[in-house]
Amino acid sequence: MQLQQATAAPIFKPLPAPPAPGPEKAMADVHVVSLIDASETVVETYAVACMENLERAKSNAGNQLTGAVLLQRSGVSVAEKRTKAAAAVFLPRFAAAGLGAYAGISVTGHMLGGLVGGVVGWSLGARFADKNFGRTILAGMAPDDGAEPFWKGSRTYELQPTTSPAIDSKVVAQDPEARGVNTKAGGELLGQEMVRHPDKLTVAHLLGHGLAFRETAGMDFGAYKALLSQATVMAGRPVDLLLVESCLNGNLEALLATAPYARYAVVSEEVVLAGSMSGAFAKAMGSLRGQPVTPGELGARVIASNPDGSMEFFGAIFGMRDPSAHKPEDTPEVTVSKTRAETMALVDMAQIPALGQAVDKLGGLLVQEVRNGNADALREAAGGALTAGHQGALIGAKMQLGVGDLNLFVENVGQMVMTGMMHSTQPRALLGALRDVQKQLYQTVPTASIGMQYGNSAGLTVQLPTPRLALLDKKHPDTVANSAMPPRWREFVELASR
Repeated sequence: MQLQQATAAPIFKPLPAPPAPGPEKAMADVHVVSLIDASETVVETYAVACMENLERAKSNAGNQLTGAVLLQRSGVSVAEKRTKAAAAVFLPRFAAAGLGAYAGISVTGHMLGGLVGGVVGWSLGARFADKNFGRTILAGMAPDDGAEPFWKGSRTYELQPTTSPAIDSKVVAQDPEARGVNTKAGGELLGQEMVRHPDKLTVAHLLGHGLAFRETAGMDFGAYKALLSQATVMAGRPVDLLLVESCLNGNLEALLATAPYARYAVVSEEVVLAGSMSGAFAKAMGSLRGQPVTPGELGARVIASNPDGSMEFFGAIFGMRDPSAHKPEDTPEVTVSKTRAETMALVDMAQIPALGQAVDKLGGLLVQEVRNGNADALREAAGGALTAGHQGALIGAKMQLGVGDLNLFVENVGQMVMTGMMHSTQPRALLGALRDVQKQLYQTVPTASIGMQYGNSAGLTVQLPTPRLALLDKKHPDTVANSAMPPRWREFVELASR
C-alpha cells in the first residue's frame, strides 16, 4: 500500500418513523421525480440546462420512463447579474484608489505620492472585492446563451421527450413569486408522485449545492432529511433510487441520517458539476431497452454510464485530444451532456447502519491510540485522505468540512501499523477493525466510478481529524457533526483534532 492522498450534534425536529422497505423486485417501468434548484445564480444556466438531460432520458426510454420535475430559478436576469458583477468589480477599486490617492497627496504633498497611494488603494480594493463579492462576480460571468428563455419563480413539469434545446416538457403548475427552495412543496411533489405510481420504480433526482452533512441540493441538511421523511411517510415506502447531484454528499454521516428513506443512492464524495448524474441517468435509461430492472441494477447502470475520464487524464499528460472534451463554443445544453463526475458511488442504504457500527468500533480503538501518543500519525493518515485528487478547489472544500475518503484513511493507518510508522499497543485488534471496516465498505458500495487521480478511494467520505474543526464548531455549532455520527468515532475526531 502507498500513503494516498464535529462535535456538537445538530438539533433536528422529531420526524415520523420511516416506512419498512419491503422486498426488492424488478419493475418494468421507471418514474423519475426531479427537484432542481437553479436559484444559485452562479450555476443557474447549467442547472436549467439539466432538464435537457432528463428529457433525453425520456427520449431514450420512451414509455418505460415517466416523470415530474420541479424547477426553481433565481429570478435574476443575466443583465442584472452582470450589472451587479460590474459594480462589485469596479466600485471597491475606484473607492479605495481615490482614498489612497488622497492619502498619498496629503502625506507627501506631491502628485507622485498620490499616484503611489492610488495604485496601492486599487490593489487593496481588488483584494476586498474578490474576497467579499466573489460569487457576485462569478455570477456575472455565467453564459447567457442557454436555450431556455428567462423566467422567474418555479415551475412543475410533466416530463416529455426532447424536441429542441429548450425545455419541451409540459408545464402543469407555476409560481412566479417563488424565491429559493421550497422543501415542503418538494416533499409533497415526491410523495404524491410515489402514491400515483405505486407499481413503478421511483427515482428521486435532486440537483443543487451540497456540503456533505451540512447541505444537500440547495437545502440545509435538516430540511433535506425532512423532505425525504415527508415523501416516504406519505407514500408508505422508501424511494427506490436516490440520484443526489450535489457536491460532497457521498458522506457517511449524511447517509447514516437518511438511510431509512431510500433503498439505494447514487452519490459523489467530490465536487459535482451540473449534468453529471442526470446525463448518466439518461444513458442508463437508454440501455434498459424495455427490460425490467431492480433499483440496484438501475443504480449500477447509472454508475457504468459515467465516463471514466481516462482520455482526459492521459490527454493532459501526453497531449492527446479527447473528442468528448468541452469546447469553448459548447452551449450550456451541450456542456451538461458531456459532464462527468470525478467520483460516483452506488450505495446500498440497507448496509449503511452496519458500516456505521464498524466505523464506531474502529473509532473506539483509535481513541486509545490517540491517548497512547499516536495522534500525529493518525492526523498524517487523515491528511492523505483529505487531500486525495490533487485538485485545489476540491481539496479546499473537503478540508473546510474535514471530510476525507474512508478507504484511503483505513489503508493509510494499516500501512503505518504494518511498517512500524505508528507504534500501536493493540496492533492485532486495530488491524482487525480496519479490515472489518473495509469489508463492510465494499458491501455498502457494490460499484463505483472513481477517477484515476483518486487512487484507492471507494466513494464515501467520513469526518476526519483536522485543526479546522475547532474553527468550524464556533461558526456552525449545530451542523458541523451530524447527529447520526457514530459516538466513538466522534470522540476520536475530537481528540485527534486538538
